[in-house]
Amino acid sequence: METRSGNPSDNMLHGVYTITHTKMSGGKAAIAEADSDRVARYIAWACSGQLKIQEKQSGYDGGNVLRDATPGDFLVLLKRREFLHLYAEKLEQYGVPSITSGSSAMYEEIGALSLLANCLNDQGDRISLLAVLKGMLFTVSDNALFHYKMQGFPISYTYLPNREEVFEQSLPVYMALEKIAEYARIIRQLPALSALIHIVEDLGLIPFAAVRSTGRARAGTLIKLLHVLQKDSMAVTCWPELCSYLLKMVEEARLECGDLFAGQQNAVRIMNLHKAKGLEAPVVFLACPCGESDHDASEHIDRSDIPARGYFSIIRRKGYQEEVIAHPPGWIELAERERLYMNAEKERLLYVAATRAKQLMIISRYPDRPAIDPWSSFESGLHEGMELFDATIAPVIPSLYDVVHDQKVDEAEIREWRSKLAEPTYRTASVTELAKSGTAQPPRPLKGRGMAFGSTVHRCIELLGSIATPGQLELQIQFIAEEEGMEESLIPDVKTMMEDVVNHPLWKRALRAKRKIHELPLRTIRTDITIEGATAKTLFLKGVIDFLFEEEDGWVVIDFKTDVYEDGQQQAFVDFYRPQVTAYVEELERAFGLKVKETGLYFLHGNEYVQL
Repeated sequence: METRSGNPSDNMLHGVYTITHTKMSGGKAAIAEADSDRVARYIAWACSGQLKIQEKQSGYDGGNVLRDATPGDFLVLLKRREFLHLYAEKLEQYGVPSITSGSSAMYEEIGALSLLANCLNDQGDRISLLAVLKGMLFTVSDNALFHYKMQGFPISYTYLPNREEVFEQSLPVYMALEKIAEYARIIRQLPALSALIHIVEDLGLIPFAAVRSTGRARAGTLIKLLHVLQKDSMAVTCWPELCSYLLKMVEEARLECGDLFAGQQNAVRIMNLHKAKGLEAPVVFLACPCGESDHDASEHIDRSDIPARGYFSIIRRKGYQEEVIAHPPGWIELAERERLYMNAEKERLLYVAATRAKQLMIISRYPDRPAIDPWSSFESGLHEGMELFDATIAPVIPSLYDVVHDQKVDEAEIREWRSKLAEPTYRTASVTELAKSGTAQPPRPLKGRGMAFGSTVHRCIELLGSIATPGQLELQIQFIAEEEGMEESLIPDVKTMMEDVVNHPLWKRALRAKRKIHELPLRTIRTDITIEGATAKTLFLKGVIDFLFEEEDGWVVIDFKTDVYEDGQQQAFVDFYRPQVTAYVEELERAFGLKVKETGLYFLHGNEYVQL
C-alpha cells in the first residue's frame, strides 16, 4: 500500500532539467529535427549504463535499489502528433527501440500501394500507370520507357506484345506491365482485400519496409492498414471501394502508425499528451517545443439545458488569415465562454504532462518564440531548472545480413513449420456428435419433416413451461414456424404434439417438481478424446439438454425427439440416442455434482416416453 519512494540518492540524476534551443531558421520542422536528435542522443547515452534508475524494492521492509536505465524507462510526450514519427526515426538511428502511439505519418509504401490500387481500378488512367511504373514498386527508368515506346508498343497492361519481340533495353517495362496485368486478373478473381493481401505478399512489401529506415513503424503500419481495411465490409469485397478508401486515407493521413513488434515492453514510449493519461515513467521528456497555436473559438456547445444546443461560426480562409462571414447572435460572449473552456483544457493537459515523471523530467524549450512552445507556461517554475548536458554518442551502423541460404533447405523447414502450425491444438464438438460417432444410423423414412420442424417443436415445448395451455401457444407457434422456415402445412402437427405433451403423465409429474429447466446449455472441456477416428488433445464440448426437473430424490433428464419411425423400429432409435443422454448425465454429475435418478427419451411422433 505504500507507493511513495524515498528521497533520491546523491549519485543519481533526478529533478527537473531543460533542453534549450537557440533561435534557428527552418520553422517548426527544423526545431523538431534538432530536438528529436538531442533527445535520442541522450536516451541512447543513458541506456549505455550512464544513467541510474531508483525503484522501490519489493517486500515488507521496502527500501530502494539502483539499476541501469533501459529503453522502457523513458516516456517522450509531445503536445501535437505531427512529429511523433520523427522521434522514433532518430531513436532508431541510435539503436534504441521505440513504440509510437497516436502518430499518423504516411509512409511511402502506403502511397505507392494506393497508387497501384487506383491504376488497377481504372485501366484508362495513364498518369497513374506511369507513376506506378516509375515509382518505388517497379522503378522503371525513363530510358527503358523510351525504348519500349520507340518499338511502337503502347504503355498499357491491357495489351502486351510477345516477349520475344521486346528489346533488352525495353524489357523492364514489359516485365512490370506483365506483373500489373497479373494483378488485374487477381482483383477480378478474389475478394478485394484478399487480392490486396496477395499483391502485398507478392511484392514483398512488408519485409522491404521492415529493412528500411524506421522499418518497425513502416512494416507495422502496413500490417495495421490491412487490419483497418478488414473492418470495412465494402472495402473487403469491392475493389473500387477499397481503392477509394486507400486514396482517402493517403490524402487525409488519418491512419495511425503501427509497430511491427506491438506489445514489446522494453522500448521507449512516444505519444501525444492525450494518450498519456494514467501512465508514468522514471524519465519523461516533454519534447518538441513548437507547433502550439492560439485561435479563436469556432463553436460552442451549451449543455446546461436539455436538449444541448450548439452554436457555430462560419469561417473562410484568405491566405493565412481567417475571416468570419456569419455567426449566431451573441457570438462574442459565447466565444469568450468557450475560450475559458479551451484554456482550462490546456491547463489540464499541462497538469498531465507535469505529473508523469517518477524521477527525472526534461523539458524542451524554445524561448525565442514562446507562443509556439506548448511548454512555455512552465517558465515561471523553471527559474532554478538546470540545463541538461548535450550527450555525445555515435549513430548505430546497421549490420549487413550476409548469411548464404540453401533455398531447398529453407523451403523444407518452412513446409515443416507450416505443417506443425496446421495441426489443430483443440477441437469443438457437440455432445450429440460425440455420442453418435461410430454408431450406426437407425432406419429413416423416405420423407422426413426436416430440421426446421424439430427446432420449432423444441422452442414450443420451452414456451409451454411458462404458458398455461397449448391454446395460448397457438399464435406463438405461427411466429416460431415462420422464423424457423417451417412449412405452414406442418403447424397442425406441432399443435397436436403440444396437446399430447401437456396431457402426458410425465409433463404433469414435472409440473409438481421442485425445479424445472428447459433448454439448458452445456459448455465443458475434455482432454484426449477420440472422435471420428481422430484424437484431440483438448475438446471443447457443447450441447443443450432439452428438459430436466428436480424431484425430492434427484433429477430427471428428458430428451425430446421428433423422429418418424415405423412399428418395431423404436428400439433402434433408443439405442442410437442413449449415448447422447448418458453424456449429458455424466457432465451434469461431473461438472455440477447433480444427482440424476432417471433419464428418458420422449418420442413426440408416437407420444411415447421411454425410460433408459
